[in-house]
Amino acid sequence: MMKKLLAVSLSTMMVLSMSACGGSDSSADTTAAQETEAEVTVETEAETEAETEAETEELPDLVDVEGATIWDILRVETPDLTNTSWGLSGGYIEGEEMTQEDLDQTLEQYGGQLDFNFGEDGQAQMVQGGGTMEGTYEYLDDGVSVVFDNQGAELPYTCLFTEMNDTLVLVAVPDESGTSGLYFSQN
Repeated sequence: MMKKLLAVSLSTMMVLSMSACGGSDSSADTTAAQETEAEVTVETEAETEAETEAETEELPDLVDVEGATIWDILRVETPDLTNTSWGLSGGYIEGEEMTQEDLDQTLEQYGGQLDFNFGEDGQAQMVQGGGTMEGTYEYLDDGVSVVFDNQGAELPYTCLFTEMNDTLVLVAVPDESGTSGLYFSQN
């Protein structure tokens, strides 16, 4: 977008400078300048689209369709979670994919660590840099329900599973809206 604005600005300045120089063939100069502006604009739009596509390929999004929620992701079969540990690796917050900066800030808030640990007999833990919350989990038809005890208050998550870059990802969704969720990769 910035390149497009720059190209239009440069073309406009070029047209103005040609008309300021005067000359008997100003309509030919103006027409040539307008053709050049159109060519630059088309090239710039193509470059911008190519750059956007390249950025999208480098940064895969789990939820990449406008208006979609986490509930719309392609799910894979729920694995056996017994004695597994999953570390925070990203997220989808209020309808937007987290950036690396967002992830770093989130981890900092949790003392540098946020893990979901699943034990035997339905026991779960949320391990943070500052402590541990105990909880339970149970398998659902299409995922896992996890409830942590946060000082007497329930902290529930519905966990779905998907693949991202050929890696199994646990997506912990805190509410029914599906506009937010945290991504965990197996440790």
